[in-house]
Amino acid sequence: RIPVVFIHGLASDEGTWFDMINDLRACPFFQRYYEPWVYHYPTGASFLPASAVLRQSLRRIVRELDPEGEEKQLQNLVLVGHSMGGLHAKLQVVASGDHLWNAMARVPFDTVRMSPSIRAKIEPSLFFKPVTNVTRVVFIATPHQGSSLASLALGKIASLTVERPPELTAIHDQLVAENPGALRPEFEEALPTTIQLLAPNSPLLDALYGLRPPCWVTIHNVIGVAHHTLRGERTDCIVSETSARHPGAISELDVRATHTGVHHSLTTIAEIERILQLHLIETGLRTIGK
Repeated sequence: RIPVVFIHGLASDEGTWFDMINDLRACPFFQRYYEPWVYHYPTGASFLPASAVLRQSLRRIVRELDPEGEEKQLQNLVLVGHSMGGLHAKLQVVASGDHLWNAMARVPFDTVRMSPSIRAKIEPSLFFKPVTNVTRVVFIATPHQGSSLASLALGKIASLTVERPPELTAIHDQLVAENPGALRPEFEEALPTTIQLLAPNSPLLDALYGLRPPCWVTIHNVIGVAHHTLRGERTDCIVSETSARHPGAISELDVRATHTGVHHSLTTIAEIERILQLHLIETGLRTIGK
């Protein structure tokens, strides 16, 4: 069956998907053709390394299940990401080039002094290629251009309470000590927390927004529009309509729901059902097993 990988958002866990998964399992087509997988990452985990773990896990699992690459179902995975989970999903289907590193540093990666072991630890998080067996991604209330709340006092206070992983902090401090001036000023003092990453002026988020999925990946947007900002823009109270819109999506659905409720909405679940039905048709997988 085709894996559908559900990726939760910030300050959440895999349980947030149980309502949707239970409803999908009630659909005969889903039971026959699909298998739900969930990816859990600790809220305090650094963003780029957590995405690297998912990338490595997807490749490893598919390789173990289909070492010859002959199972079409395993060559057409679907990712569904809510909030920050959507950003993790995007990092599975884009090529980094040197864009993420250049957002953090002033000098080429190869010129930075570091031990081979440290280089091996950080390189997969910053330099990577798409997971080629993912062919469809659904973004739900994903802050592609950040959230203004991350820049407000509440976001800054919350950011102070997020503990940076000690190992990454030690690596950062060593890089700064051995390579004065190599990192850009906003990264010299400390690596950004996940909340700081979501600030609209985040260099890393800007770099990620500029990355585009390859032609074999189909994108869908689901956007919460429960309220309006003081400037009149629609929002789910956390992510604005503009920020939740990813270029190149073949479909976009506005759902009257808040940020924490949009993926529980029956309207959203019906849209996921529609997208998964479409996926079967466009990949030709509906006929397999008949």
